[in-house]
Amino acid sequence: MLTTLKTICFLGLFALLATVWIWLYATVSWYRALIDGSLAVNRPLKKSIPPYPGDQLTNIFWFVQISDIHISKWQGSKRADDLITFCQQSLSVIKPELVIVTGDLTDAKDQYKLSSTQYRKEWEMYNNVLHQCRNVRKMRWIDLQGNHDAFDVSALSRKRDYYRLYSASGGIEKCRLSSCRFTYNTSFGVYSFNTLNAIPDPGPRRPYNFFGSFDKKGMELIKKQAEASKSDNMTIWIGHYPLSCIISPQPGIRHLIRDGIAYLCGHLHTLQDLVTKMYAVNSENQYELELGDWKDNRKYRIVAIDHDLLSFSDNQHGDWPVIIVTNPKDARFSAPVHEPSLRIMHSTHVRMLIFSTSPITNITVKIDNQKIDGKVRNVKGPLYVTKWNSARYKNGFHTITVIATDSHGRVQQVSQEFSVDGARSSLEVIPSLILLHDNNFFFRILFFVAAVVNVIPLLYFRIKSSTGSMNYRPNPLTRPFLRLAQNGRIYYSLLLQELYIVAGGPWFIGYILSDSIGFMNVYGLYVQGQFIYENLTYVHGTFQLLFFNLPVTFSIALLLDPIDVSPDGSPFNLNQGLKIVKRAFNIVLHHKLFLFIIMVGSFIWQLSNCFIFYYTYGLMALLISPVRTWSLFISVYLVKISW
Repeated sequence: MLTTLKTICFLGLFALLATVWIWLYATVSWYRALIDGSLAVNRPLKKSIPPYPGDQLTNIFWFVQISDIHISKWQGSKRADDLITFCQQSLSVIKPELVIVTGDLTDAKDQYKLSSTQYRKEWEMYNNVLHQCRNVRKMRWIDLQGNHDAFDVSALSRKRDYYRLYSASGGIEKCRLSSCRFTYNTSFGVYSFNTLNAIPDPGPRRPYNFFGSFDKKGMELIKKQAEASKSDNMTIWIGHYPLSCIISPQPGIRHLIRDGIAYLCGHLHTLQDLVTKMYAVNSENQYELELGDWKDNRKYRIVAIDHDLLSFSDNQHGDWPVIIVTNPKDARFSAPVHEPSLRIMHSTHVRMLIFSTSPITNITVKIDNQKIDGKVRNVKGPLYVTKWNSARYKNGFHTITVIATDSHGRVQQVSQEFSVDGARSSLEVIPSLILLHDNNFFFRILFFVAAVVNVIPLLYFRIKSSTGSMNYRPNPLTRPFLRLAQNGRIYYSLLLQELYIVAGGPWFIGYILSDSIGFMNVYGLYVQGQFIYENLTYVHGTFQLLFFNLPVTFSIALLLDPIDVSPDGSPFNLNQGLKIVKRAFNIVLHHKLFLFIIMVGSFIWQLSNCFIFYYTYGLMALLISPVRTWSLFISVYLVKISW
């Protein structure tokens, strides 16, 4: 009697467990390989030749990164005003060589945060910030385009492309391509800052404009930029999206930029502060560093390159002092493939950058909880040094602690592990999984599983109800689904809805841009002659199948033939002690109120999606919407004839 039930359960559970197992196996295997360094074992280490870190203000510079400003005409001017204050108070103290803004300069949402377009006023506010900051200090300002800066931007007329008009970098033609290169030339070397512009062109209106992508032409340009900067002292890649949020053809974006020491980005807003330190080191021994947003959290980053050793500190606007220990650097970010890590072993001094709006009055340096013997002195500007004997720490990992106090009594403490032989300590698991796993693969598999869970049972019961399976005797649990499969009108209506989604049928036809009609399906969007790949469509496809199609199918089956789980002859073979549970289960499944709640919940969810389509993409998207609007009416009709 339980054969059919077991078969169905096996199919569903196998699909789900296989997906989870594949994803966990891939990500955990990747992470373990990163920890032991086996994925980068064949790459040569960078030579650690003189000069070595000493007691002079030489071979060092630093810059600032900001991300996700989201200047909004609807949220007041606080974000812009605070950024001007940051420039006037903080940048005048930090004195960076350049400022990098990694996207989402403006918000581009309406007052209800549902629809999106480019507002000239927001860009004028940003442009005012740009001029105010440049008046404080003459420095290079590199501002990249984020997905919000591309909402509703036409590829044909460049209409509403205010990034090109009001930003510092948008006017540079080459920087609107997939990649461009900025160089910082010093007396001690050349340092490249290569951009990754994965913004879709044209830029659809939200919500289907969250992931970035590169085509083969874009990948070729990135490859050329990587080759051009190969001989430089150091290459840093910068972009808006984390690499896990970029869709790219083989060999993949990470492979092309593998010679860079770091990739700096934003976009995820540290998952609304759920993961505040979004750092990872990938298989190429390259850092991937997502920065928290300016929008709500007023975060910024200082990156220092000291004797070609990279260190950084993520900070809150207004918190002082700020401390960056550049030698010995944090062992979590040791990158001997890209930097001369053994220079730490040959160094003569501990080196620290300490910034504050008030004079620094006291600095304490401890290694392994023992105060260091040498006296801390200020070389010049923010650089402080103290003599040390690196040979004392040649084995294993050690901890350095720096405590700084300024004249206002503000105290800051920084502790970090280090090693003098270039060994790397581990990072947290969760941030690494978020930044390093393959979103494209995962969301597609998730959608495939949802499709299997919806389609396979319908096909299975249809086969069982065919003429050749007359000897099949269903148990009370599977009988409703068999009855559904025997009703051709209902069966084909449900099956065709699900196959339509999987086959890539348009969900709606409407104004993808405010002046351009296109369509969206589960594989992406088509507008202005371009097909735009977007992983969020797989996510919404999964939700559609699991939160609407599946509950509707379940409800209609129970309406056609309610499950009978009586105390006698229960298909679950429960013992006498569980009879009360059986009776309760029987009452719930028999009661139409239970089905009514499921159906109303599903219909409300679907109705809200219809409203979002209407509000975001116009009346046409509501009326010509087979997956949202039409399926809602079809499902209501099927429920009516099943009741």
